[in-house]
Amino acid sequence: MKRIATVALVALVPLISACGGSPSDEDQIKDAVDQISTAKKADELATVCDDLFTPAFLKEVYGGKRANCVKKPFSDEKEFDDPGETTVASVKVTDPNASVKIETVGGDTDGIDGTWTMKKVDDQWQLDHLEDDYVRSTFAAAVKKVDTGMVAFGPMRKCFLSKVDKLDQQSLRDISFGQASGDRTAAFDAANKLAESCPLPLAQYVAESLATQVIAKKDVPPKTVECARKNLVGLLLTTGLAPQALKQNNEFGSATAAALSGMIVGAVREC
Repeated sequence: MKRIATVALVALVPLISACGGSPSDEDQIKDAVDQISTAKKADELATVCDDLFTPAFLKEVYGGKRANCVKKPFSDEKEFDDPGETTVASVKVTDPNASVKIETVGGDTDGIDGTWTMKKVDDQWQLDHLEDDYVRSTFAAAVKKVDTGMVAFGPMRKCFLSKVDKLDQQSLRDISFGQASGDRTAAFDAANKLAESCPLPLAQYVAESLATQVIAKKDVPPKTVECARKNLVGLLLTTGLAPQALKQNNEFGSATAAALSGMIVGAVREC
């Protein structure tokens, strides 16, 4: 089976094949997981969204919108170059629910594991909820893989990873499901709040961005750019402006533009 993609950056797909006899609940569940993790074509995605997700799951992950579900499958190959192999490690059925342990081996998603809760509705097993262990595991994989923006900055990535296990449930799910649900504001707000809990890496990230995006574009030598970058770290920590410098797209907000401009001038002058 192919990997079940990361939920910040993901969506889903299943369909239970009916072939001869009466397959056991465990076999039906494994088949559904297989289809969720491999569906790519439009008709496969539509079947999964319509038949293999409960309304509760659609609401939590996709904001209750079928269109969001079809656009963001679990098997989205844009997320990882090498998705690895997803397997069902165990199934525990307590009618009408089932606790399904998921494991991923190899590739960029190696080590993603956790629990899916599935629910039997009209003799059809549907994905009802992703438990925290699975969401945390996929979130950590996404943090390790992302190559743009704030999280891709080395010190910030390290800090984010150190906080995955203790991140509160709401923030975890806002960040993980924000893209799929279309609620990007909640996702960015939660990510920025997490970044604020990493004051030094955040100051370093903002200083690096200001140095490369603003100062380096002016007529100053490279040594001055590097010197100003170092000065900015201290100034940002002292003034507490780093969190305010972030806006929803993790760039710089206009509200603090004047203060940042003055800070840049001061940092360069000291060099």
